[in-house]
Amino acid sequence: MLGLHLEGPYFGLEKIGAHPLNNIKTPKNHPISKVYGDDLKNVKIVTLAPEVDGSLDLINELKTKHPSIVVSIGHSSANLKEAQMSVKAGATKITHLFNAMRSFHHRDPGIVGLLGCAELNENLYYGIICDGFHCHPSCVQMAYQSHPTGACLVTDAMSALGLPKGRHTLGDSVVEVVDADLDGLKGIKAVLADSDTLAGAIVTMDECVRNFHRFAKCSITEALDAATINPARCLGISDHKGKLAYGFDGDIVILE
Repeated sequence: MLGLHLEGPYFGLEKIGAHPLNNIKTPKNHPISKVYGDDLKNVKIVTLAPEVDGSLDLINELKTKHPSIVVSIGHSSANLKEAQMSVKAGATKITHLFNAMRSFHHRDPGIVGLLGCAELNENLYYGIICDGFHCHPSCVQMAYQSHPTGACLVTDAMSALGLPKGRHTLGDSVVEVVDADLDGLKGIKAVLADSDTLAGAIVTMDECVRNFHRFAKCSITEALDAATINPARCLGISDHKGKLAYGFDGDIVILE
Protein backbone atom coordinates (compact mmCIF):
# COMPACT_ATOMS: atom_id res chain seq x y z
CA MET A 1 0.00 0.00 0.00
CA LEU A 2 1.22 3.46 -0.89
CA GLY A 3 -0.92 5.09 1.77
CA LEU A 4 -4.42 5.99 2.85
CA HIS A 5 -7.11 7.97 1.11
CA LEU A 6 -9.21 9.77 3.72
CA GLU A 7 -12.46 10.10 1.78
CA GLY A 8 -14.43 12.02 4.36
CA PRO A 9 -15.89 13.24 6.63
CA TYR A 10 -15.76 16.74 5.10
CA PHE A 11 -18.54 16.35 2.52
CA GLY A 12 -21.36 18.53 1.26
CA LEU A 13 -24.57 17.29 2.84
CA GLU A 14 -26.28 16.90 -0.53
CA LYS A 15 -23.52 14.71 -1.97
CA ILE A 16 -22.65 12.14 0.68
CA GLY A 17 -23.25 9.13 -1.58
CA ALA A 18 -23.30 5.91 0.44
CA HIS A 19 -21.65 7.51 3.49
CA PRO A 20 -23.77 7.67 6.69
CA LEU A 21 -25.07 11.18 7.30
CA ASN A 22 -24.21 11.11 11.00
CA ASN A 23 -20.51 10.77 10.12
CA ILE A 24 -20.36 13.97 8.05
CA LYS A 25 -18.45 16.84 9.72
CA THR A 26 -16.94 20.22 8.85
CA PRO A 27 -13.25 21.11 9.23
CA LYS A 28 -14.28 24.23 11.14
CA ASN A 29 -16.00 22.28 13.93
CA HIS A 30 -14.03 19.05 13.70
CA PRO A 31 -10.36 19.68 12.78
CA ILE A 32 -8.57 16.85 11.01
CA SER A 33 -6.41 16.23 14.11
CA LYS A 34 -9.60 15.66 16.12
CA VAL A 35 -11.00 13.21 13.57
CA TYR A 36 -7.85 11.29 12.58
CA GLY A 37 -5.21 12.26 15.14
CA ASP A 38 -1.97 14.17 14.69
CA ASP A 39 -0.05 11.42 12.88
CA LEU A 40 -0.87 11.65 9.18
CA LYS A 41 2.38 10.14 7.88
CA ASN A 42 0.57 7.26 6.16
CA VAL A 43 -1.99 9.51 4.45
CA LYS A 44 -1.63 10.19 0.71
CA ILE A 45 -4.97 11.76 -0.24
CA VAL A 46 -7.63 13.75 1.61
CA THR A 47 -10.96 14.37 -0.12
CA LEU A 48 -13.09 17.35 0.94
CA ALA A 49 -15.88 19.54 -0.38
CA PRO A 50 -14.61 23.10 -1.08
CA GLU A 51 -17.85 24.77 0.01
CA VAL A 52 -17.87 23.27 3.52
CA ASP A 53 -16.93 25.58 6.42
CA GLY A 54 -13.19 25.52 7.03
CA SER A 55 -12.22 23.60 3.87
CA LEU A 56 -9.95 26.29 2.42
CA ASP A 57 -8.20 26.67 5.78
CA LEU A 58 -7.72 22.89 5.89
CA ILE A 59 -6.22 22.90 2.40
CA ASN A 60 -3.75 25.56 3.48
CA GLU A 61 -2.95 23.62 6.64
CA LEU A 62 -2.31 20.38 4.76
CA LYS A 63 -0.15 22.02 2.10
CA THR A 64 1.90 23.77 4.82
CA LYS A 65 2.29 20.98 7.38
CA HIS A 66 1.90 17.91 5.15
CA PRO A 67 3.04 18.86 1.63
CA SER A 68 3.17 15.23 0.48
CA ILE A 69 -0.59 14.82 1.01
CA VAL A 70 -2.70 15.34 -2.11
CA VAL A 71 -5.84 17.40 -1.50
CA SER A 72 -8.70 16.22 -3.67
CA ILE A 73 -12.14 17.79 -4.05
CA GLY A 74 -15.31 15.75 -4.26
CA HIS A 75 -18.62 14.75 -2.63
CA SER A 76 -19.49 18.35 -3.22
CA SER A 77 -22.10 20.80 -4.48
CA ALA A 78 -19.40 23.42 -5.08
CA ASN A 79 -19.87 25.90 -7.87
CA LEU A 80 -17.06 26.63 -10.29
CA LYS A 81 -15.79 29.65 -8.33
CA GLU A 82 -15.50 27.58 -5.14
CA ALA A 83 -13.74 24.81 -7.06
CA GLN A 84 -11.31 27.32 -8.58
CA MET A 85 -10.55 28.77 -5.13
CA SER A 86 -9.74 25.30 -3.80
CA VAL A 87 -7.31 24.64 -6.66
CA LYS A 88 -5.63 28.00 -6.14
CA ALA A 89 -5.32 27.12 -2.43
CA GLY A 90 -3.52 23.87 -3.28
CA ALA A 91 -6.01 21.14 -4.26
CA THR A 92 -4.61 19.14 -7.18
CA LYS A 93 -7.13 16.34 -7.73
CA ILE A 94 -10.82 15.64 -8.28
CA THR A 95 -12.30 12.57 -6.60
CA HIS A 96 -14.28 10.32 -9.00
CA LEU A 97 -15.14 13.00 -11.55
CA PHE A 98 -18.86 13.42 -12.36
CA ASN A 99 -19.96 11.32 -9.36
CA ALA A 100 -21.22 12.83 -6.09
CA MET A 101 -20.91 16.38 -7.38
CA ARG A 102 -23.06 19.09 -8.91
CA SER A 103 -24.18 18.20 -12.40
CA PHE A 104 -22.68 20.17 -15.26
CA HIS A 105 -24.69 23.28 -16.15
CA HIS A 106 -23.80 25.68 -18.93
CA ARG A 107 -24.03 28.75 -16.66
CA ASP A 108 -22.14 27.23 -13.75
CA PRO A 109 -20.46 23.91 -14.56
CA GLY A 110 -19.33 23.30 -10.97
CA ILE A 111 -16.28 21.13 -10.33
CA VAL A 112 -16.56 19.58 -13.79
CA GLY A 113 -15.89 23.05 -15.19
CA LEU A 114 -12.29 22.85 -14.01
CA LEU A 115 -11.64 20.75 -17.11
CA GLY A 116 -12.27 23.90 -19.13
CA CYS A 117 -9.91 26.09 -17.11
CA ALA A 118 -6.67 25.57 -19.01
CA GLU A 119 -4.70 27.78 -16.63
CA LEU A 120 -5.71 25.55 -13.71
CA ASN A 121 -5.94 22.05 -15.16
CA GLU A 122 -2.32 21.75 -16.28
CA ASN A 123 -1.37 20.32 -12.89
CA LEU A 124 -4.82 18.97 -12.02
CA TYR A 125 -5.70 15.28 -11.95
CA TYR A 126 -9.05 13.55 -11.80
CA GLY A 127 -10.06 10.08 -10.73
CA ILE A 128 -12.64 8.47 -12.99
CA ILE A 129 -14.55 5.22 -12.48
CA CYS A 130 -14.69 3.35 -15.79
CA ASP A 131 -17.24 0.65 -15.08
CA GLY A 132 -19.70 2.07 -17.63
CA PHE A 133 -22.31 2.84 -14.96
CA HIS A 134 -20.76 5.55 -12.79
CA CYS A 135 -19.99 7.62 -15.90
CA HIS A 136 -21.51 7.37 -19.34
CA PRO A 137 -18.82 6.50 -21.91
CA SER A 138 -19.39 9.89 -23.58
CA CYS A 139 -18.47 11.62 -20.29
CA VAL A 140 -15.27 9.59 -20.08
CA GLN A 141 -14.41 10.63 -23.63
CA MET A 142 -15.22 14.29 -22.90
CA ALA A 143 -12.98 14.32 -19.83
CA TYR A 144 -10.14 12.64 -21.68
CA GLN A 145 -10.35 15.00 -24.65
CA SER A 146 -10.42 18.00 -22.30
CA HIS A 147 -7.44 16.94 -20.21
CA PRO A 148 -5.85 13.63 -21.28
CA THR A 149 -2.81 13.68 -18.98
CA GLY A 150 -4.97 14.29 -15.90
CA ALA A 151 -6.88 11.00 -16.11
CA CYS A 152 -6.33 8.58 -13.21
CA LEU A 153 -8.34 5.37 -13.35
CA VAL A 154 -9.92 4.35 -10.06
CA THR A 155 -11.94 1.23 -9.32
CA ASP A 156 -13.73 2.67 -6.27
CA ALA A 157 -14.15 -1.03 -5.50
CA MET A 158 -15.85 -2.21 -2.32
CA SER A 159 -15.82 -5.62 -0.68
CA ALA A 160 -18.32 -7.19 -3.09
CA LEU A 161 -15.80 -7.06 -5.95
CA GLY A 162 -15.55 -10.56 -7.41
CA LEU A 163 -18.47 -11.91 -5.38
CA PRO A 164 -21.79 -13.12 -6.80
CA LYS A 165 -24.93 -11.04 -7.09
CA GLY A 166 -26.82 -10.60 -3.83
CA ARG A 167 -26.45 -8.72 -0.56
CA HIS A 168 -23.11 -7.72 0.94
CA THR A 169 -21.89 -5.13 3.44
CA LEU A 170 -20.12 -1.78 3.18
CA GLY A 171 -19.29 -0.66 6.70
CA ASP A 172 -22.63 -0.67 8.52
CA SER A 173 -24.62 -0.52 5.29
CA VAL A 174 -26.18 -3.34 3.31
CA VAL A 175 -25.22 -3.29 -0.36
CA GLU A 176 -26.87 -5.25 -3.14
CA VAL A 177 -25.10 -6.35 -6.34
CA VAL A 178 -27.66 -6.22 -9.14
CA ASP A 179 -27.87 -6.36 -12.93
CA ALA A 180 -27.22 -3.07 -14.68
CA ASP A 181 -27.86 -1.69 -18.15
CA LEU A 182 -26.73 1.69 -19.44
CA ASP A 183 -27.56 2.37 -23.08
CA GLY A 184 -27.13 -1.29 -23.93
CA LEU A 185 -23.96 -1.77 -21.84
CA LYS A 186 -24.85 -4.66 -19.60
CA GLY A 187 -23.10 -5.67 -16.38
CA ILE A 188 -23.55 -5.54 -12.64
CA LYS A 189 -23.39 -2.69 -10.12
CA ALA A 190 -23.47 -2.22 -6.35
CA VAL A 191 -26.24 -0.12 -4.77
CA LEU A 192 -27.42 0.53 -1.25
CA ALA A 193 -30.05 -2.13 -0.59
CA ASP A 194 -33.57 -1.14 -1.63
CA SER A 195 -32.36 1.99 -3.43
CA ASP A 196 -30.72 3.18 -6.64
CA THR A 197 -27.82 4.87 -4.82
CA LEU A 198 -24.47 3.57 -6.09
CA ALA A 199 -22.34 2.22 -3.25
CA GLY A 200 -18.83 2.16 -4.58
CA ALA A 201 -18.08 -0.04 -7.56
CA ILE A 202 -17.23 -3.65 -8.34
CA VAL A 203 -14.96 -3.18 -11.33
CA THR A 204 -11.36 -4.39 -11.52
CA MET A 205 -8.47 -2.20 -12.66
CA ASP A 206 -7.81 -4.25 -15.80
CA GLU A 207 -11.47 -3.78 -16.77
CA CYS A 208 -11.07 -0.04 -16.17
CA VAL A 209 -8.10 0.05 -18.54
CA ARG A 210 -10.00 -1.83 -21.26
CA ASN A 211 -13.09 0.33 -20.81
CA PHE A 212 -11.11 3.57 -20.82
CA HIS A 213 -9.38 2.53 -24.04
CA ARG A 214 -12.78 1.87 -25.61
CA PHE A 215 -14.75 4.78 -24.12
CA ALA A 216 -12.12 7.50 -24.61
CA LYS A 217 -11.06 6.15 -28.01
CA CYS A 218 -7.46 6.60 -26.96
CA SER A 219 -4.43 4.42 -27.62
CA ILE A 220 -3.58 1.44 -25.42
CA THR A 221 -0.50 3.34 -24.24
CA GLU A 222 -2.63 6.29 -23.12
CA ALA A 223 -5.08 3.95 -21.36
CA LEU A 224 -2.18 2.35 -19.49
CA ASP A 225 -0.82 5.80 -18.61
CA ALA A 226 -4.12 6.52 -16.84
CA ALA A 227 -3.50 3.50 -14.59
CA THR A 228 0.23 4.02 -14.06
CA ILE A 229 2.26 7.16 -14.69
CA ASN A 230 -0.60 9.67 -14.33
CA PRO A 231 -1.53 8.50 -10.80
CA ALA A 232 2.17 8.33 -9.90
CA ARG A 233 2.63 11.96 -10.96
CA CYS A 234 -0.51 12.92 -9.06
CA LEU A 235 0.94 11.40 -5.87
CA GLY A 236 4.39 12.89 -6.45
CA ILE A 237 6.09 9.47 -6.70
CA SER A 238 6.80 9.34 -10.44
CA ASP A 239 10.54 9.16 -9.74
CA HIS A 240 10.17 5.48 -8.79
CA LYS A 241 6.63 4.43 -9.71
CA GLY A 242 4.50 4.41 -12.81
CA LYS A 243 6.68 3.01 -15.58
CA LEU A 244 9.07 0.21 -16.38
CA ALA A 245 12.53 1.77 -16.25
CA TYR A 246 15.90 1.26 -14.61
CA GLY A 247 15.78 2.13 -10.91
CA PHE A 248 11.97 2.03 -10.72
CA ASP A 249 10.00 -0.38 -8.55
CA GLY A 250 9.33 -3.61 -10.45
CA ASP A 251 5.53 -3.46 -10.24
CA ILE A 252 4.55 -5.52 -13.27
CA VAL A 253 1.15 -6.84 -14.35
CA ILE A 254 0.84 -8.88 -17.53
CA LEU A 255 -2.44 -8.46 -19.45
CA GLU A 256 -3.67 -10.39 -22.46
